[in-house]
Amino acid sequence: MIKFSVVLPVHDEEQFLPLSLPSVYRLFPSEVVLLFDRCTDNSITIAKTIAKRYGMLNHTQFIEIGDDIEGFTMRFAYMRWLGCVIAHNNTILITASDLVLDKQIVNHLGTLGNNDVELVSFLHKDYPVDFRNLLKRLLVKTKIGGLGQQRWLGPVLLFDRNTSFELEDFDGLKRLESAEDTHLQQAINTHHKSLCIVSNTIHLRPRFGSRDYLCGRLYWSVAHRSFLMAFLNMLFMFRINLIKGYIHERYGIKKNE
Repeated sequence: MIKFSVVLPVHDEEQFLPLSLPSVYRLFPSEVVLLFDRCTDNSITIAKTIAKRYGMLNHTQFIEIGDDIEGFTMRFAYMRWLGCVIAHNNTILITASDLVLDKQIVNHLGTLGNNDVELVSFLHKDYPVDFRNLLKRLLVKTKIGGLGQQRWLGPVLLFDRNTSFELEDFDGLKRLESAEDTHLQQAINTHHKSLCIVSNTIHLRPRFGSRDYLCGRLYWSVAHRSFLMAFLNMLFMFRINLIKGYIHERYGIKKNE
């Protein structure tokens, strides 16, 4: 069994931790790094209770994050970086506290390093069900558009810490305001391959159309994707505001213009 660490940022997640954290421990990681971002609820107490129940209290790091995030603009980017720094294993699995992980994820640990794949992401299911998510899962599963190409990215990331530290632009990571996962994928894809795998991971807090405009902006500012890719995403996923955000970001148009 390959030893790996799970890095899980937490911000006031007492509602979801009883569902998400047990799914982490069921993967049998050798270590779990929990990063509590200014929690004001019972997240830490709940996490310690769950860790004790699964016999992982001595194999879990409970890190409390304050206001000082060492010059990072995006807090999640800081927590991902910090979690990788303090983890004891080079193989890292990044997840979120509103995701119930598919136990089959561990079957893909050996994928890293094979056929030049250095990043594996796992696509999720939304609960409640979201049509766009179902369509994306279908496209990835049927390999339409190219399975593993940079246009596909799931919320759960498996990668080698040494590879990410070597390739990712640290100063660029500190300046990010969003899409830190895409930033990591883009960095790794400069020299290696990434792979997106459809999984039965369940997302308990899906975000629907409100983020379409922001996603469109990120399509250009972070991913540098072509107009064709943005248009096809808008067309297939019925995301009208995505193409609007893409055009505004690419051509420097302010939203109120």
